Amino acid sequence: MRKFALFIWLITLTVPAVAEYGDLSPCLRYDRPYHCGGGCCAENRSMCFTRCPNISVLSCEGTECAGYTSWVVIPNSGSDARQFRCNTSTKKCEYRCNPSGSNTYYATNDTDSSSLNCQVCPDNCNCDGTYTVTGKKGYYPERYPKQMQGIGTLYIAACTRCPEYEYLTQVIGSQGAHWLINTGYGITDSNAVKKVTECYIPAGKFLSDDTGKYQVTSDCYYKTTSTVIPIYPAN
Repeated sequence: MRKFALFIWLITLTVPAVAEYGDLSPCLRYDRPYHCGGGCCAENRSMCFTRCPNISVLSCEGTECAGYTSWVVIPNSGSDARQFRCNTSTKKCEYRCNPSGSNTYYATNDTDSSSLNCQVCPDNCNCDGTYTVTGKKGYYPERYPKQMQGIGTLYIAACTRCPEYEYLTQVIGSQGAHWLINTGYGITDSNAVKKVTECYIPAGKFLSDDTGKYQVTSDCYYKTTSTVIPIYPAN
């Protein structure tokens, strides 16, 4: 009987206690189950100052980001698209799209709450994990509203090539000079295009309309009077 009791005592001693924050906590040692933040563990909250002198003890208990002082991928989310942390000033969870995950992401709704939705950066776009999306050289960004049940309206980004136009080139042949019609696309100077009005037809191109042929003497920028969804802060 005494040997049996000793065997039970040894098993109890070596089984790790349940971590304070369940699967969200990295603290699996039976003697230090409390997560103080930054992966540092202690016996309880009051021991954080002793065990983890370089970690700020926060007040995010009861929330999914409890104990996380730095941006981390949300555990058990099945994706590295979103990150969270406990804000040291507000003592609340903050969310953002991961700027350095397996893909580059952007936000489809302008929020830092748990309803934040993140998507992979579209082709020909520049994304940095925020709501802001810019176009690569020769492309401009657009947003398209999409209703998502339980989330609301998301604004899906896409980057479109600068508008197409026709221009003329003169060819000298055996029958004399004649004009060929060519197709081109507007260009941009920037590699971080904010809007379609940055697209232009470069000076020197020959164009034609009902009045005849003419040459563009200075860069001709695209203009639009249509209403578009804002995608970049006003400047």
